Amino acid sequence: MKNLILLLIICVPFIAFSQQKIKMKKSGGIWMVPGKLNGLSFDFVFDTGAADVFISSDIFSVMVKQGTITENDILDIQTYKDASGNYNEAIVFNIREIIIGGFKVTNVKGSVSNSNQTPLLLGQTFLESFPSFTQTKDGYLILNDNNSSDKNNVIKKSKPPNHKNRNYVFSYTINNNSPYNLSIYLNRINKDGFYFGFEIMPNMYVGEYSSIYEVRDNTVQMYDGGALIGTFGPTIEKSSSSMSFDVGITKMILYPLWLSGGVGINYLGVDEKRACYYDFDDSGIIYEDQFWEYVWMDNKDESSWNPYVETELHLKILNRIVVRSGIIYNGNIQLQFGVGYAL
Repeated sequence: MKNLILLLIICVPFIAFSQQKIKMKKSGGIWMVPGKLNGLSFDFVFDTGAADVFISSDIFSVMVKQGTITENDILDIQTYKDASGNYNEAIVFNIREIIIGGFKVTNVKGSVSNSNQTPLLLGQTFLESFPSFTQTKDGYLILNDNNSSDKNNVIKKSKPPNHKNRNYVFSYTINNNSPYNLSIYLNRINKDGFYFGFEIMPNMYVGEYSSIYEVRDNTVQMYDGGALIGTFGPTIEKSSSSMSFDVGITKMILYPLWLSGGVGINYLGVDEKRACYYDFDDSGIIYEDQFWEYVWMDNKDESSWNPYVETELHLKILNRIVVRSGIIYNGNIQLQFGVGYAL
């Protein structure tokens, strides 16, 4: 029995406790930890003050081109405050694995620095996987794992949610076609997206509108081709309405700039006001020289469907406000400006 107790005392610490001692490198007075990020070898700066594992923008670009970071790894763009008190934006992504010494930690939250000069920082999103860690004076990093890894020293963290890899942008636009223009943009973070929009400019006239009369070939006619009742005077006033639908794609040029391009169709509806002359006597006879009322009706000669193309440049500010400027071409060039809010 005494031997069994002694054996348990000796073995339990090794069963429940795993430790790795990693030799660090010193470069320019800074201790570096050798390791691998998604299979690529790097030297990390051991930084307990960094919230995330940080990589520079140029390393991020290279890894995207190599396919070691994919579109599905990109999670969000967040605003953070640096040590100087300045606010910056950083792409947040999922690091599939980091290997330091004999430990492999999966699904680690990483951030991309705006600066190409930023060293790789081994921050808290990696270090929090270990109950304790120590940097010794003689240049070693000691990582202690309290039995949270498997037999191969793999620590599996739950993958960060990736539903934020899209931005919904609700945007209002002003152009010559319509004062009421709402567009919805769906942009992937750091990737292409698409949009669709709807705009309307209602008629602003006041008066009676008739659906049985219309103007064709500059002549008032019945909409169904039947016999015209009464006579009409010349055009007194005109009013137009507009309705458009558009759809297109967006592409990030260089964060925070996006370029969009698309096609649309616009319906221009023109109504006009004329005086209508006719009256009835007691026997039902129509007198066409008597003023009856003013009537608004469709002008089919001037109403039309018009296709157009458009392109715009988008500037995202603090990952929330989107300012847009571009042109529409439908035979003539028109300017349009917009502002939106990203969710």
